[in-house]
Amino acid sequence: MTAPPGAASPPLRSFADILSASSTPSALRPPERFKGMPAVSFSDDDVNLFAHKFRFALVGKFEKSQPPMADIRKTFDLIGFGGAFTLRLLDQRHILMNFDHEADFQRCWLRKTWSIKGALMRVFKWTPDFHPDMESPIVPVWIAFEGLPAHLQDKRVIYSIANLIGSPLKVDSSTLLHNRPSVARVCVELDVSTTLTNQVWINNGSFGGFAQKVTYEFIPPYCLGCRKFGHLKSECSAQSEKQQHDTRREPMADRVPERLIIVPPRKRWRQAASHVTTPEDAPNEQPPQACLSSHQPESENSTAPFIVPDANAPLGATLIDDQGVRRAPSDSQPGHLSDGDELLNVEVYSPSLLDSWKEASKMFALKLGGNKQDNYVTDRLLQMITELGFSDGFASETSKIWLLWSADIEVEVVLDSEQFVCCTINYLPWQFVFSFLAVYGKHTRTERAQLWAQLSIVLGGSLPVLLSGDFNVISSLSEYRGSSVPDTNSISDFSSFICDNNLIDLSVIGNQYTGHGIHTTGPVWKRLDRFLMNAAFRDVFTDVRIVVLARTTSDHAPILLTGSNDAVSCPK
Repeated sequence: MTAPPGAASPPLRSFADILSASSTPSALRPPERFKGMPAVSFSDDDVNLFAHKFRFALVGKFEKSQPPMADIRKTFDLIGFGGAFTLRLLDQRHILMNFDHEADFQRCWLRKTWSIKGALMRVFKWTPDFHPDMESPIVPVWIAFEGLPAHLQDKRVIYSIANLIGSPLKVDSSTLLHNRPSVARVCVELDVSTTLTNQVWINNGSFGGFAQKVTYEFIPPYCLGCRKFGHLKSECSAQSEKQQHDTRREPMADRVPERLIIVPPRKRWRQAASHVTTPEDAPNEQPPQACLSSHQPESENSTAPFIVPDANAPLGATLIDDQGVRRAPSDSQPGHLSDGDELLNVEVYSPSLLDSWKEASKMFALKLGGNKQDNYVTDRLLQMITELGFSDGFASETSKIWLLWSADIEVEVVLDSEQFVCCTINYLPWQFVFSFLAVYGKHTRTERAQLWAQLSIVLGGSLPVLLSGDFNVISSLSEYRGSSVPDTNSISDFSSFICDNNLIDLSVIGNQYTGHGIHTTGPVWKRLDRFLMNAAFRDVFTDVRIVVLARTTSDHAPILLTGSNDAVSCPK
């Protein structure tokens, strides 16, 4: 810009002059040497000062290729955060998200995973020691203080106690409203790479002190070797590969040949009839239940040939298992049936369909009353009720779900759907009435999308709700262990269903993987079976525990839920 008439032109300044004017030489750190390299050092106070503007920053990690930044920004704009935020590209798999408001920071972090244009993004807290090859061990974890005195269930007090475990993030609504004085729940920032604190000491003024137990609801497994979530150090595949690499480097003469052991599969498969069903034969085809009733079990003395099928052979209509159940055609591989399924032809359900489902359930109950159920299923159900000591039971023809209950429980089957059974249960000793949904999810994403839509409608009631069963999908990548990458779209669908319906997924005691299978790339472990509950169900109990028991002959592990209420002097 030209200087006004009569004024002197400003002197020209170099970049070094501008820099020296904005900073004094005393602000520069003195140069040092470290292992022969020029070095500079910053104190912890300096690092904290520089990192202050990133106190609400998160790192988003994409498992595969990430979408364009324009699509990511558009998705974040549609989420509707309350304040401003910035999105920056760190590398081809990581983005930096910096929020102005703490509420937006917590909302994004507590969700843990986000689906953006079909790509699953996991969220981690940014720390000054961030490295793209490592995942931050600091995660949000819900903890519970069971039996905390009522006068200490104040937000300021709970934050002070929780700060002994980690930086507190938020208190759940039931604790704030004092609807559940038996337990106080708070979410904290927890470093899972350190030793956990199981109890803290609280000085209660002149009334003395006491030891308060700390219960962690779910702690994701974290490997201290590769610094990633999903497994422990003892299960790290990176260490196994390193050991294999060291073995390959040994001289051939020093290696001891191992004996090859072939382990047969748990199920025996036999070839079905060579007749292939055509569309003209479809109306005359018998349902799968007919296979169960007509199949004659082999005698103990009979010796059937043991046939191991080809690992690449499709398990469609050409194979029948040793229990006479015909497998439905599927493009997915055994042990990982949800990979690659697309969300196509999904029906949109409305609340008006709930009445039609209930009507169909009543018709099914009338069918059971008329003794038209398959004889094999009826006889087997009665046999199991007698052998296991239950008083009654129910066997679904559509979903293959069986329910057994004791004499102190009243069960009314409200709805029998293709993928779940809805019941109203009354636990007589407590006079506790709640809705129970037994789930057996299908193997494809399209069919499970219908399950999420139906369950969301049923969950709209006012009763406490408990869901349980084989959902046939995981809710996060930490619930999967294997060499292949699972279907991230299915994971996002299930995670959104849990979040949208405000369901609680408690941590388990024992092995977190409930399902095991063999994939084309090797064995896989997943958490397919679980209990989910709403806050109204959780608030009834002072203590709820979910235990994963040992697997026996099945490829799924049984899970056991136990609960107690100190205010009720009755059995659990």
